[in-house]
Amino acid sequence: MIGDVVRKYRKLRGLTQPQLCEILNIHQTHISKIEQNKRCPSVELLAEIRKVLDIPLMELWRDENTEKVFSDGLRVGSPSTSGEFWDAETLEDAVAGVMAQLDDIQKEKVLDYARGQLEVKRAKELIKIYRNS
Repeated sequence: MIGDVVRKYRKLRGLTQPQLCEILNIHQTHISKIEQNKRCPSVELLAEIRKVLDIPLMELWRDENTEKVFSDGLRVGSPSTSGEFWDAETLEDAVAGVMAQLDDIQKEKVLDYARGQLEVKRAKELIKIYRNS
């Protein structure tokens, strides 16, 4: 459940609930109830939590209906109405398969997210270079 993932990544990042709440500008009771799976965060708050804790998107949605990488290729997404998964040989094929099923607005959101991830990657690389110089 989402709360379990939030708790896991908060602890992995070495943050206490009060520290995370200060960063997110929310009350500790709110994050406590989210971590206990008693409250579901808004989409906006979940996006902020993901950004602060660097939680992979699929980690939040992994459940009994999602699968990981198998030796015969990638299985992506959730079951279709027929109960089958989209199969792909590479991650690029999997992304292309998912993108092909989205409308233009959804594709723009995915592209914006990917660009954001590139910005985070570049920032981390710059920090690493700065620390090594």
